[in-house]
Amino acid sequence: MEALGYPNPDGSYVVYSLGDELLSEPLDIQKLILMALPPNNINVPFSPVILKGKDIANMVDKTKPSPAVAEVKQEHVLRFIDLFAGIGGIRCGLEQAALEKGLNPVCVMTSEIKPYAVSVLKENHPAETITGDITKVDTKNIPDFDILCAGFPCQAFSSAGKRQGFADTRGTMFFEVERILRDKKPKGFILENVEGLVNHDGGKTLQVIIDRLHALKYKFDFRVLNSKYFGVPQERKRIYIVGSLDSKPNLDNFPIKEAKLGEILESGMPTEDTPFIRHCSNTSL
Repeated sequence: MEALGYPNPDGSYVVYSLGDELLSEPLDIQKLILMALPPNNINVPFSPVILKGKDIANMVDKTKPSPAVAEVKQEHVLRFIDLFAGIGGIRCGLEQAALEKGLNPVCVMTSEIKPYAVSVLKENHPAETITGDITKVDTKNIPDFDILCAGFPCQAFSSAGKRQGFADTRGTMFFEVERILRDKKPKGFILENVEGLVNHDGGKTLQVIIDRLHALKYKFDFRVLNSKYFGVPQERKRIYIVGSLDSKPNLDNFPIKEAKLGEILESGMPTEDTPFIRHCSNTSL
């Protein structure tokens, strides 16, 4: 919406429905129909005519009163945003948990900048628009939501990197999370990062994050969780920081579920045809 210049009627125009609101402006519908259909064509097309936002913006009639906001009541909906989304792992878990609780999860914004990750997101969620650099998105242009998900960049804290922390631009992305939490005040958040965040700079980096979240009046808990105890045959430790405005979440006592690789691999499936697999097939081991 920021790129489209909404809600300036002289710029590009968009009608959108996210959550409970359907926003619009006074349009000269007859003029819009005449513009969309070819001249002297009395046959109304059966297929929809695609109009661009700038075309609709030209049909705004400032002399007419603006229509009232249409309220669309939706119950049991959990709206969330997915920042630094990667290929959508955190989102996948949140959606599964929401459905188990009888909630309808709706992602109202996804932000990611890595081209390969964006391509995966577009393939998995073709009806959604992937927002780019979150630092360039004004908070007022982010739709209202309930939960913020953010796997903010970990390279600055990882033992595999230089561990420059907040001195690394990637390490400062937490402050974008803080900005959005402060301005939007969602009901809760799920943050994820590498295990190295715990002891980075003698624990001072994590303490900065804790202090900032406390200042926002959130109640939260954090734990280092290992994927091998959640049914994944892989040793992968990550810190999760989960917060709520209402009550402090409890990250203890998750049921332990372990699996071996052979137990989750599919069998009897056709071999995928990819450049990597073709290379491996032509390489003698």
